[in-house]
Amino acid sequence: SSDRASDNDTNTDQTADDDSTADQTTIRDTQFDFLTTKLLGFVLDNEGELIPFASIGGTSTGSVGVATGDAVPTTSGWYEVLAEGYGTSYTKVSGKIDDVSIISTTLIPVDMVALHSITDASTVVTVGDPSSPVLAVNFTAATFDEDAVIGLTALDPGLLDNAYADKDTPENLYINFPFEISARSVSDNSPLQPASGQVVEVTLTDNGDLGDPPRLFWFDPDQGMWVEQTDAGCLRVDSSQVSCQLSHFSQHAGGSSSPPPPSSNGTEHENAKSNTNRAASDRAREMAEEQLNNPDAEPDLCGIFSQEVLDAYKQEIDVALADADTAIQEINAAPVEAPAKAVVAIGEKAKAKLFVSAARLELLGVHSQDPAGAICEHVFRDAYPDYLTEYGEPVEALKDKARQVTIILGNKLEIKPQCIDTPAFDRVLRESQMLLGVEDVNTISLEHAFGELLDRCIIFEGQIKYTLLLPETISVTVLEDTPWYRGARIWEESHDFSMVLHAAYSTNQEDFGDFEGTVKLTTDFPQVEYRKIIDQAPCSFQVYETHYRSGQPDPATLEATFSGNYNNSLSFLPDAFTTSSNMNINLDYFEVGWGFNDGFLCIKQDDGVVNFSDPYRGQLIEQYIDYQYYNGDGLDVGNYVFQNYSYEKFSSIWEILDQGPTIPAQPVTKANPFAVSYYRGADILNNAYTFGLMDGMQIMMSWEIVKTDYTEYDPEAGH
Repeated sequence: SSDRASDNDTNTDQTADDDSTADQTTIRDTQFDFLTTKLLGFVLDNEGELIPFASIGGTSTGSVGVATGDAVPTTSGWYEVLAEGYGTSYTKVSGKIDDVSIISTTLIPVDMVALHSITDASTVVTVGDPSSPVLAVNFTAATFDEDAVIGLTALDPGLLDNAYADKDTPENLYINFPFEISARSVSDNSPLQPASGQVVEVTLTDNGDLGDPPRLFWFDPDQGMWVEQTDAGCLRVDSSQVSCQLSHFSQHAGGSSSPPPPSSNGTEHENAKSNTNRAASDRAREMAEEQLNNPDAEPDLCGIFSQEVLDAYKQEIDVALADADTAIQEINAAPVEAPAKAVVAIGEKAKAKLFVSAARLELLGVHSQDPAGAICEHVFRDAYPDYLTEYGEPVEALKDKARQVTIILGNKLEIKPQCIDTPAFDRVLRESQMLLGVEDVNTISLEHAFGELLDRCIIFEGQIKYTLLLPETISVTVLEDTPWYRGARIWEESHDFSMVLHAAYSTNQEDFGDFEGTVKLTTDFPQVEYRKIIDQAPCSFQVYETHYRSGQPDPATLEATFSGNYNNSLSFLPDAFTTSSNMNINLDYFEVGWGFNDGFLCIKQDDGVVNFSDPYRGQLIEQYIDYQYYNGDGLDVGNYVFQNYSYEKFSSIWEILDQGPTIPAQPVTKANPFAVSYYRGADILNNAYTFGLMDGMQIMMSWEIVKTDYTEYDPEAGH
């Protein structure tokens, strides 16, 4: 390690000497033309946070969580939106702003993950309280031809962009109680459907809303509509439950004569948008009936804007503007040393709301670049004469606020440009050109700062996730098993990974001399309890022992930094890995106290309580520590490296990178001017053990890492 460090120092000094007289000429004189990118896509979770590395029609949102580029819709114009650990969304372009298509959608986290083996007689996966679940699915041994990982999600109709899509029935039915089932192969993570001729039984708790007989629909993205699944054989079990037989997995939902209840899972803006959608859908039904009753009447082009719809849109606009003002305050208050991605994320979340509301209104004719196209610009002015008077109509207010946020972000980025900031520069620069124009001073200064970074930055960014399916029993002695009693059966661990290869340090012998980066770990390890009733004790009171496992605090976060050396022959060789702190894994024990008195009668005694914890640094760090220890460079062994009794372990991040990308870089184009490649994969450990949990734990690992070679920028590509 010390030899490599010395070499790097020499290389760095030599590079600095060589370039000292050429600084003014080596910086690229580049004019960036990102205007061919005509899409801005935002993917958020139900708490309003951007989801990095989600896919919109095959285009990644990247580390910043915003997509640009060539997203591919289905034949009916719907985009499939996917992200690891979330249910699928189908969405359409909300509208356009200055000829830029806007997409914004919300994903719901998967509720339950379970492993189903072909050796199991059956596996029942539930959402909610297992004793009275809101959703239950039964898989038999014949459902699949191979072992599968099951994902089950109860979707929120208020957060579904396709909740009011067309249905293949003329009846006025609402989509209600939507859910999604997914299955993936344990061996290669490929998607699975039930084997030929097989069905799975699904039980919904619906409180009678789906009628009798109940009707089930599935969303067909190619047709862009909800299709009734007449072969599902849905039956009403009782007044509050429905049972159906499904032969394929997708988004499913019941058909109800009553609209779904208001959403309580989204952000204030998402709920306001949901209310707008509901009001507009009801108004569209009224207009269709009016047109049917009076077919010769001229259609009212602004008729969708009933007072109820206007009130809902006003609330949606007010929330978007207020959230943007809050974001501006947070960006201005962020310290100089704050990570660029974190600061940009504040602005992008705010702009997602501004853009989608503006695009929806522009689509309805409230605003247009062509004055003849703004047929409904008067509706807000007529309904609320004193509303946003300085703009005349709300789309301009929303767009102006987005400009303010973008300018403030650009100013913040210029203060301390670093290689790791490059994706954030890319993101804000594209939006600056879209919103401000290439001649704007802010955009030109951003271009200069961005251009200075390109010759020396190759960036790896991504996420590595682990899902731990906790065992149903744990062995506390050789003779006793303690069964699961209550609490979570799933733990999740996520690593945001970011690494820079410093191209400026390259020599003839090495492609790159140094790399450095960060890992941010987030764990969700809620408490799980295992309890054994001691039946043989002749006591008049219940006697039991309970074993607790949890991570604390829950959820917990931890950050680490690392550095190392890379070349063609040696690949990635990490030299240092430092964590800011540890987190505690609690392994607690409780036993009801009892014993015999002199008369051999059972009496109450002091309960037995034992509390202890071990430090945990996250799986990537534990693997690194373990590697260093066994290779003689570390002082401590990794305490919790995920493995099974056959000593099989997951690949380390360095092994994944050394194996090369699963999707190599494609030729650059004018719209996508940087060489981008992907590292994607998944693995599973069966019968794993860790944290004192044994007997059949399954741990699933998945990763998506994006390598962007900014040094390969070709300004002439696509011309």
